[in-house]
Amino acid sequence: MQTASNVNGLPHRKSDVLRVLRSGLLLIFLCLVGLRASESLGQAPLYFVDKTTTVRKISFKFIGGSTFESDVLKNQIATTEPSFFDKVKRIVPFVSPRKHPFDPVTLQQDVVRLRRYYSSHGFLYADIDYPASQLDTTNNRIHVIFSIEEGPPLILQDFGFYDGDGNYALNVFPGAFRERWVSFRDRISLQLGQRYTDAERVRIQDRVINFMTDNGFAFARVDANALVDSTANTADVRFIIEPGPRGRFTEILVEGNNSVTDRVLTRE
Repeated sequence: MQTASNVNGLPHRKSDVLRVLRSGLLLIFLCLVGLRASESLGQAPLYFVDKTTTVRKISFKFIGGSTFESDVLKNQIATTEPSFFDKVKRIVPFVSPRKHPFDPVTLQQDVVRLRRYYSSHGFLYADIDYPASQLDTTNNRIHVIFSIEEGPPLILQDFGFYDGDGNYALNVFPGAFRERWVSFRDRISLQLGQRYTDAERVRIQDRVINFMTDNGFAFARVDANALVDSTANTADVRFIIEPGPRGRFTEILVEGNNSVTDRVLTRE
């Protein structure tokens, strides 16, 4: 005797759907594994690349530790790699994945870009190259591998705020404003012994300018000088502040108001 559910065939249909889904997922997995296996074959010297060579993958090999994540470094270069969806499209019929052409000149420029990035973030002697890159001649695709050795970081040795004559900036601020400046200065000051970066210097410079203008010094100038000793790997950073005259309101004119008095508007 058959149950109603068996007569309608619902259990059988559900099991068939699950079986098809499992088979489809297994097929995709096996295809991806097969792609990786085939790409590991046919490795050849990089001088075999040509105009039709494409990028298979971009990796970073760090020697002696890493300060930056791979995704951060990939954002600094122009060479691109296929995304996960690009790889899936390769095994889907009638769908063309986006190509990522390989250009040796662009790769050389990427090395320069990475060196500049490391230099601006406190690593003056970062050694960056790509000798470990692997070319798959079977599919004419390359796995770009950047080898990076950061080297010693640039250490902050001295840090301070001064006026144009070389005196401490504290002396250029009037009376009660000095305490406000000291509180602000202590909040943004860098710690001696930490790694020095150009980004931190620019950030502090912008914050000091904003602080000055917010407190009435509309014509303030802030210059930053970094004296770098590339032999000792140290940096002395000085911020030169020229506050200029402090601006004050002398008169407020209100025009065009018909239903609200000048006093109400100026109060607001």
